[in-house]
Amino acid sequence: GELITAIQLSPPVRGERALYQRAISRSHAEWPLVEVCVRAVVSSGSIQFIRIAAGGIAPVPLRLSASEAALQGAPANPANIAKAADQATAGAKPLPMTGYKLDLLRGVIHDVLERLAK
Repeated sequence: GELITAIQLSPPVRGERALYQRAISRSHAEWPLVEVCVRAVVSSGSIQFIRIAAGGIAPVPLRLSASEAALQGAPANPANIAKAADQATAGAKPLPMTGYKLDLLRGVIHDVLERLAK
């Protein structure tokens, strides 16, 4: 096997923000039902750089490229935020018992992006 001994990350760029939010079923739940992490640079009201990842919706965390594309270079306004939240679940095929997570994911993404836009 392999052993990871170090991870090197580039430093944040000027003006970069990172936000994380999760939805849980209990006040002290260990595992989130859905979680979203966003890394972005917003300048003069426009999104210059953005990366969005979500967990709890697949066996591994997923990068939400369609949501990123809806926001990259666009104004951080309610219409674009709603579009990005909708893009996160476009084409999703949830299992019968997990369909509720689509609405939950859209809501969490919407909340995180609204906080980012402030």
